[in-house]
Amino acid sequence: MSHQRELNNQIQRLGDIGNIMTALKNLAFMETHKLERCLQAQTQMVKQINQSAQICISHFPSALPSGHPHYQPSQSGQQLWLLIGSERGFCGDFNQRLTQQTQSQLQQIKPQGVVTLGYRLNQRPIAGVDTLGQLAGASATEETENILIQLTQTLSELEQRRGPFQLRVLFNHPDPNHTDSHTGNQISSQQLLPPFQQLSQTAPQGVQPLITMAPQKLLLGLGEHFLFANLKHILYLSLLAENQLRIIHLQGAIQKLEQRLLGLQRRVNRMRQEAIVEEIELILINQSTLDSSLSTDKTD
Repeated sequence: MSHQRELNNQIQRLGDIGNIMTALKNLAFMETHKLERCLQAQTQMVKQINQSAQICISHFPSALPSGHPHYQPSQSGQQLWLLIGSERGFCGDFNQRLTQQTQSQLQQIKPQGVVTLGYRLNQRPIAGVDTLGQLAGASATEETENILIQLTQTLSELEQRRGPFQLRVLFNHPDPNHTDSHTGNQISSQQLLPPFQQLSQTAPQGVQPLITMAPQKLLLGLGEHFLFANLKHILYLSLLAENQLRIIHLQGAIQKLEQRLLGLQRRVNRMRQEAIVEEIELILINQSTLDSSLSTDKTD
């Protein structure tokens, strides 16, 4: 009986754990829907900034800095890598894959330093390169704005201390097909500074825009918006990939837990049946003994 009571307590504990994991999975599922809506708006903003910069470059070639054609990064400039991981766990190998990819790329290109974002990622040291900063990551969509402010402040402080740098961001890109396997997520790399590297100096189209400031100053201002908007876009992408993996990871854990609970429940049922059988056998034995006693009394 004590063993059966112990099994029942274990079933109760595992049931409570299962309820918690189900709640976490549901929260991650709701978070993905919020992020998908935010990503649509943020993607449109990044697109509009790029379009404005393209018009500026096409109509005002002098906006491009001297000796820096098409905003291609200088090979002599120092590089800074920003690694975006997760703040919370239950997301499989999200941070491990990012760390492994970073270590692999360090064999080819070695930056002057890295900045890591996310508590779980901060616990994983990046060998062979200096860590210049570690920041907390976002646990929910609503926290992204504050994280972005802290991140831009950190980048600004590093620029003041170390001078201008090229900024490259490594992050988990979400699976656009929402498959049931984490293989759909991949590690992406995006160069954000200098800005507008993907734009080219094309022939101007349409009427020249009327501007109220110098083209160089205009492009510089657009570059600041470009950095802020793209960082926010990447934070959303990384958080979406994290929650996609969290759903898959928790779903797998819940299925295993349900199998474990089913096995324990079967053991409890079997023990209950055995106890009932033993009770019936005991009753039959007592009844047989009683019948024998009554027969003996009648004979006497």
